[in-house]
Amino acid sequence: MTTKIKIIAGFSLMMIILIALAVIGYRSLESSSGNFTEYDRMAHLNVNLSDITSGLYLAAFNQERFLSSFEQARIDSAVKSAEAFTTRLEDSMQYFKSDERKKAAEQALGEMRSYLAALKTVQTNYRAYKDEYLNRTTPALDALHDELLASIRGAIDNNNMGAVDHINKIWEKASRLNAAMHTAGMALTEENARNADQAMAEFKVTMDGLSRFTVREEGRRAMASLLAAYANIEKTFASLSKYGNQSINDIERSYAIGLSLIKFINETNTAVDEEMERYSKATYSNNDQAQAMMLGVSAAGLIAGAVFALLIIITLVRVLGRLSVFAGAVAKGDFSYDPQIREKGEIGNMVSAMRQIPAIFQSVISQCNSAANNISSGIFNSRLDEGQVSGGFRDLVHTINIVAATYTKILDDLPVM
Repeated sequence: MTTKIKIIAGFSLMMIILIALAVIGYRSLESSSGNFTEYDRMAHLNVNLSDITSGLYLAAFNQERFLSSFEQARIDSAVKSAEAFTTRLEDSMQYFKSDERKKAAEQALGEMRSYLAALKTVQTNYRAYKDEYLNRTTPALDALHDELLASIRGAIDNNNMGAVDHINKIWEKASRLNAAMHTAGMALTEENARNADQAMAEFKVTMDGLSRFTVREEGRRAMASLLAAYANIEKTFASLSKYGNQSINDIERSYAIGLSLIKFINETNTAVDEEMERYSKATYSNNDQAQAMMLGVSAAGLIAGAVFALLIIITLVRVLGRLSVFAGAVAKGDFSYDPQIREKGEIGNMVSAMRQIPAIFQSVISQCNSAANNISSGIFNSRLDEGQVSGGFRDLVHTINIVAATYTKILDDLPVM
């Protein structure tokens, strides 16, 4: 292998190593980038699910407080929380990739919308409930009291003591009815509804007993007015019951939906946490593998580069050393020294060229010896062959021939004795 090939091979090996390092680094970055992208997706989803969980628990808390206090602000807050986490899940749909999980998320989103619809229905019904109580129930109770007051005055005016005594009994029932209706108007629980219904029944029985004392036309008109006032109370209580029962039913329905949503969110959160951990480990693992591979390739490259450099240096040092000895031998006139160099390529060509120097000197010396022998034999015109050499050696041979010609001319010019 020539030195040039060794140098080219070493350079090519280093380029291959650099390309390998670049490929390994690129693949590592590509893998890490993919893992980081997935980790970022999971992180967004994890944050959104945490916000949804907080919103769901806050909505449930406000539902509980609504049932205990029946404050409009509580159900309004529950609706606001439900709207917020429903919107958050809608925004999170882009982060679900697998068909199975996306399908589960779509189902959960449908349940969330049902949950929100149920709370809005509670909100609407409770507003209608309060409106019914304030604008119809309370005026109906006041009208009933006015009719009772007018009836007892009429009984007193007509000296109907039996009617007066019975109306006083009705007053007692009316007071209980008023208290029960007001309690139900503030909070229509099942117990309050039962108490109001029982108070109405007792009032109705007692009120119907008054008919025994209404023998006059004036009394019958008063009785009819009293029955009409009570009918209004029955009507408004029916509306209260309808709105209240619908609110309670929707609250219970929202509870069931909320439990299903919490189960979905907890399961999804657990799966997301596991995937985030898996992507995190995969990222670190890929980086560790890439680093190990890059270190391995770098070490192999350094070793290979050092080996090639050592081979080249050893070759050059050996060649230069032998050429130095060869040059010294030529300088001393030893034209027989062989440097024993077998290199090829540029160094081989250089060695071959340097070997020609002693060979030419030996050729010139041989021709000089031959010419000297010829001259000794009487052949005075014997000359060296300039055509066998070139350059400076040709000038040397030419100069020798001039010297020989000069001596020949001198001999030719000597007189013959």
